[in-house]
Amino acid sequence: MLLSSLILPQPYFSVFVFKGRSREPVCFCVESLRQEKSFSIDSLEIQYGLHVCILYSTKPLSDSDWHDIGGRIRTSANGMILHVGTSSSYNDAAKLRQAYLDAKLACSLGIYNTDRLHYANIQNIQQPEVNILEPFHAIKEPLIHDLQILNMEGALERVHNLFSVLKSQQAAPDQILRVCRWVVESAQKELQEFETLYKGDPHLRLYESIASSMSFSVIERGFTDHLSKILFDIRAHRLEMSGTAVETIKRGISANYNQHADLNTLANMVFLTPSYLSKLFKQETGLTLTDYITEIRLRKAKHLLKNVPDLKIHEIGSEVGYGDPAYFNKLFKHVVGVTPNEYKRISIV
Repeated sequence: MLLSSLILPQPYFSVFVFKGRSREPVCFCVESLRQEKSFSIDSLEIQYGLHVCILYSTKPLSDSDWHDIGGRIRTSANGMILHVGTSSSYNDAAKLRQAYLDAKLACSLGIYNTDRLHYANIQNIQQPEVNILEPFHAIKEPLIHDLQILNMEGALERVHNLFSVLKSQQAAPDQILRVCRWVVESAQKELQEFETLYKGDPHLRLYESIASSMSFSVIERGFTDHLSKILFDIRAHRLEMSGTAVETIKRGISANYNQHADLNTLANMVFLTPSYLSKLFKQETGLTLTDYITEIRLRKAKHLLKNVPDLKIHEIGSEVGYGDPAYFNKLFKHVVGVTPNEYKRISIV
């Protein structure tokens, strides 16, 4: 509504988005356009190294106009790396936002251009429909498995394959950002230490990194290098912890055997993920956590049956963490081979 009420200084407008590694080439090119007497220009610096210009004209820009402006920009850039995207020409102020988005997209696809100057009009861009969910879902389960067992090489190879698909589809930066977020969220879910090591807001870090990058390879390298470092640090931490983690858990279970043992709580004690702790515990003890807890509880139950004859069976069951007498009797017989009552009689004799 507000845009439709704007009064244009000339009948037509076209939007230009400039992006550079630094402000210098961007500001120099914007200033050179201001010298063009055929047009009037409004410009705004969105962020460091990113400018938006609105070029007003008496008629829609022709192919010759686009070519001449491109030549002026090329001369002004003087070999510096610069990405420029342009919209179509419009005579409806309500189209200003769409023109900006079109120019921004045309500019952003410069990450795939190996030339030092990327100058593209949205009309000349044929971007295929990209379903970015598809490549991510294809690697999601194997990636989660690699993260759970900290198979760094496997996880990074899957992320590289994901980037290869994005490159082949010439995905826009916002689509790349979305996929990177999915990878980070998967790592956060599977690796408890990830959030601590990924300092600051991971989504903001990703946005800033991708928004400022001038090439696809830099985006991929920046993301995978950072991911690799975090996975390496987590693996080193776990190798250091593995010698003490299981002993810490065993002590915790022994001290609180009659309480409900929640896997997440146990994992938090030693800063490991539940899945990794389960595998590590089984690897070092030969028992699952559930089997170990059962062993500790029944060992205590046998001690009470033998040494505290005044306690009733259901009291002993409750004392060692089994509030249901029927379940306690059934479990005891299954593991020990006799019922608690039979064990008590045998022990007293």
